[in-house]
Amino acid sequence: DVFVMFYAAWCGFSKLMQPRLDELARRFAHVSTLRVVRIDGTENDVDHPVTSQLTGWPFLAFFPADAKAKGVALEIQTESTNSDAWHLEAAALLRKHASHPIPD
Repeated sequence: DVFVMFYAAWCGFSKLMQPRLDELARRFAHVSTLRVVRIDGTENDVDHPVTSQLTGWPFLAFFPADAKAKGVALEIQTESTNSDAWHLEAAALLRKHASHPIPD
């Protein structure tokens, strides 16, 4: 399973989101079946159907291990300034879409 943040280096919202993504990666570093990554969407061409839903930066997507062709765009409703609530919502979404169980 792969959770991806597509970002633009010049985008202020992407810069605000980066610490949240870094912390999420640290919190789930013990989960061998999950990767949390970022891709500069302005420097890399990603040819995947989920990117057709990209309307701005940052863009969050989840690619389940058992069906990578069926990537899912994720929208976290919590403000990125509320760190704990953001991580709780992100973790719930990851668990919902994961191919493998994600422990705490």
